[in-house]
Amino acid sequence: MSKKHPPPEVVHAPYNFVPLSEWVFEPPHSGQVSRDYPLGEGIRGVLELELTAHSPLLVGGERESEKEVRVHFFRLPNGDPAIPGSSIKGMIRNVLEIAAFGKMRLVDDKRYGLRDISGKHVKEVYRKSLFGSDPNNPHPLQAGFLCRRAEGDPVIVPCRYAKISHIDLEHWLKMGERDTLFTRGMGVGKKYAVWQERIAKAGKEKLTLEGLPAIRFDLGEMTSLNANNPQSGAANLGKGNLLGALVFTGQVSNRGSKNKRGKYKDFVFFNPNPDCLIQGEERISPSVWQAFREIHGDDGRPLKRFDDPKKEENSLAGQYPWMDHWKKRFFAGDPVPLFFRLDPAGRVMAMGLAYMFKRAYDYSVGETIDHHGMDHRSAKKVDLVELLFGRIGEENAAHDSWKGRAGFGHFTRVMGSNKCPKWTENTILNGPKPTYFPNYLEQNAANGKLAGKDSQYSTFMDKNARIRGWKRYPARPGEMVKVQPLLGDQKKNLKVQTTLETLPEGTRFRGHLRFHNLRPEELGALIWALEWGDRVHLRHALGMGRPFGFGQVSLKIVGDFEKNLRPNRPDVKPENKGFYRGQFVQCMETAYGKVHQGQRWGESPQLKNLLAMADPKQAEGRELKHMVMGMQNRNDFVTVKQHGMVLPAYVDTQSRSSWVDQTIQELAEKLKTSPAEVLRGKALAQRWQEMEDPEQKRTALLEIKRRWDHEELWTQTGKALKQARGVYQAGLEA
Repeated sequence: MSKKHPPPEVVHAPYNFVPLSEWVFEPPHSGQVSRDYPLGEGIRGVLELELTAHSPLLVGGERESEKEVRVHFFRLPNGDPAIPGSSIKGMIRNVLEIAAFGKMRLVDDKRYGLRDISGKHVKEVYRKSLFGSDPNNPHPLQAGFLCRRAEGDPVIVPCRYAKISHIDLEHWLKMGERDTLFTRGMGVGKKYAVWQERIAKAGKEKLTLEGLPAIRFDLGEMTSLNANNPQSGAANLGKGNLLGALVFTGQVSNRGSKNKRGKYKDFVFFNPNPDCLIQGEERISPSVWQAFREIHGDDGRPLKRFDDPKKEENSLAGQYPWMDHWKKRFFAGDPVPLFFRLDPAGRVMAMGLAYMFKRAYDYSVGETIDHHGMDHRSAKKVDLVELLFGRIGEENAAHDSWKGRAGFGHFTRVMGSNKCPKWTENTILNGPKPTYFPNYLEQNAANGKLAGKDSQYSTFMDKNARIRGWKRYPARPGEMVKVQPLLGDQKKNLKVQTTLETLPEGTRFRGHLRFHNLRPEELGALIWALEWGDRVHLRHALGMGRPFGFGQVSLKIVGDFEKNLRPNRPDVKPENKGFYRGQFVQCMETAYGKVHQGQRWGESPQLKNLLAMADPKQAEGRELKHMVMGMQNRNDFVTVKQHGMVLPAYVDTQSRSSWVDQTIQELAEKLKTSPAEVLRGKALAQRWQEMEDPEQKRTALLEIKRRWDHEELWTQTGKALKQARGVYQAGLEA
């Protein structure tokens, strides 16, 4: 595939990321905030706001589905288009979470899975996660039958397993040369049904083991598609001394002409050992069990079935063998065959329904956020956004929850801008999910590629994995705003297509923001976020269709600003917008500089990326659209991984040094060690000391410092590490 369809010149997407900061800003007054006790410097009032659309706008309301999904604009009971206050709140909240260095707490904390052998830059990550790297135990996967105890807890009955060839089964059933047992697209349930039909037709004895169809066999050599390459497994079918349950998994390859490649083998499970049960929370933890179910599409809701075979094939049941077949058996008390791996302590660390099963990641999204710092998901620390908009505490604890002091009302359309809505052409809204690690996780990369010839991608399997940050859809000029056209087979698949009802550019809405008992810098934070710090050329992103450039809007404060403010103290006069905005900026500059050794808040990577993505001019020359997938067997998402490419930062604010990559690679080969050991060793420090160009030396030092920060090497012990640390610290102090 990669030869026929080369990768794009650079990884592109309609989104990018604002880097997530390890530092979370907690306002000094966080313990004094209350709705009930007036602050001496507190202010209440209303901000009258006007929103203008600078590209087609859709804030989604009612959905209807005929041949394709149609999304209507949100409307009031009288039929007028409107924008819910909650939508404006979410938009402004995200801007402030970034600008005020808030917590990344409101996330969908899922544990995704990995089954990826698409290239050298990722397949080792997957293989090691499944099979480990112990040369003394190259096949640590075990087989067993998953059972449900009376009280509902899962247990595993270990057993032995062997591969079995579909070709051998076909010969044993005396099937014709051109007749195949299974065909591509068959689900697991269908496979077992076909097997029962074939057994009956061939007049064979119906055997069972653990409630599954079984066959007699011996361990020997399977028939191979290549007679010169025999493979060990189940042999002497129907006559052997062993009885094994047939375990059919996943998809098979079409073998109409006896294709020499592809999947044409399954398994037999035999010799179950009920005396060695794997059970109990100490061996099958609730987190492992929950991860297994989530990976296989089971969120606990009742399964929706379809009478239409095509709809059923593409439903949740059709995509996941657990949902299609095994879940019903498990809850009925019947055994389910699976593969699993134990950790050194004998606990189940992963399990799945195929030999190379989808492995649940070691870290969830939330746990990966914790790698940046524990403050992000901590209930103990309070950020500015929570102080303004409120918070629901852990498990809705009353002492840890409070109501917000700022809230938006609905925005209604301004008379005179009531242009007719327009429907877009059919398109597809789906895009890559957080599982696409070349984009969603920080990678050790330079110039859009992984550093090092054989470098592996960072995934959610890594203890030091870090998410890219806050996902944002960059603003773009009008000529770049358009839906992404349907390609190839996408045109025929109506069920994945969507058409959107949008209001045109120039449509205006009016609404308000009410606030109560705010400090001057808090009011300034809202003013800064609403109007981008008085940068009139910048745009917010609102509603649906943002991957196409839809929803680019601006907000401005209208009406008599000062008359709409009411200070808590009658002897205090309201100030103008610039005063309050300046209070917020000064607050952030002081706090940021204190933590970051005098650096400026306005020059931080977070602010630079946030403001750049709000500027339509910054998008000129960029390809802000999804890569191609599914057109004439083309899949850019796969070829990108095969070539070790990553999504470049929108604004590269880090000083990268090619010298560091080249020197680490050179020393690793010379010393016959890993790049990770070179990074922490004294040899690299000595090479750095010998550099003559002061500018290159400084750039290299900052890059080494960044990597040491990422690997948390400053506090680790070791003689070589201590020597290198002394060299780098002296350089940083100089």
